[in-house]
Amino acid sequence: MNLQSLLFANAPVLSDEAASEMLEFLYQLINAYEAQYDEQIRSYQRAYRERMAADEFDYLDDLDDADNFDVNDFNDDIPF
Repeated sequence: MNLQSLLFANAPVLSDEAASEMLEFLYQLINAYEAQYDEQIRSYQRAYRERMAADEFDYLDDLDDADNFDVNDFNDDIPF
């Protein structure tokens, strides 16, 4: 999601009442949306978390060559 597109470039001037009514409308809209799509949202979020957890340690696959590790490969001079 591009959050930049959510910013108002030239926000209209609203009265206090209009701003309050708009906020109430948006709360009602998001509540209705969430009620309608709750199962799909939770399913996606669960799958996303599982993918992220599985990917978290993928870099360890690159360490399969640990058996070929030679401590002499690290004999560089210490710079301090």
